[in-house]
Amino acid sequence: MLTLAATNTYLTGAAELTEALLPPRPNPGRRGSYAVVATTAVTGAPLILLVGSGALTTSQLVAVPTALFLTVYLACTAAAIRVLDGPARLAAAVCCPAVLALLLGTGWPVLAAAAVALAAAFLGQRSNDSAAPHGVPVTERELNPR
Repeated sequence: MLTLAATNTYLTGAAELTEALLPPRPNPGRRGSYAVVATTAVTGAPLILLVGSGALTTSQLVAVPTALFLTVYLACTAAAIRVLDGPARLAAAVCCPAVLALLLGTGWPVLAAAAVALAAAFLGQRSNDSAAPHGVPVTERELNPR
């Protein structure tokens, strides 16, 4: 249960990060929330079945939330490289490859994290496509409302 709680926390955090980084849309809503529910179901069910069948031990399962939070950290440092400047951008540029190395060091759980990232990207893109009509221009001001 602790592993599931940590996993759910990081999936929710990733969904909120995705929601914050997506451009604004005419009908604001909770795009990321749907992605959390779907990715939890799509990735959680097979993991629970693997643990229940004995093919996956509890200690092996604990590595999955580690890979998930490292994936969120990797996305955050990559975003920081893109949006920050000065010393903060340099720090992010140093941290990003280090986080990637740690993520790859988790072993097979990186595949579960990749599956979650792909599912979230696919579901987030689908909800984004259905939310706004095609051909609606997005201005620079809408993307960066500072």
